[in-house]
Amino acid sequence: MSFLGHLEELRWHIIRSFIAVIILAILAFIYSEFIFDNIILFPKNPEFFTNRMFCKLGHLMGTEKLCINSNPLTL
Repeated sequence: MSFLGHLEELRWHIIRSFIAVIILAILAFIYSEFIFDNIILFPKNPEFFTNRMFCKLGHLMGTEKLCINSNPLTL
């Protein structure tokens, strides 16, 4: 394959990558509420797995200091 053939392949790879990024950005914008509430900010929820395990560990150790998210947090 010649140099110009390689450039043509590179151009099409860049165009396809750009289209994929644009489509994923649009989908992320459409589902932004779900992404923020259930993925990014879910650890603030008292029912999150890690929060429950730290609270159980705190009860076993006899301290309430590890129940860091026992009350719901509002941002």
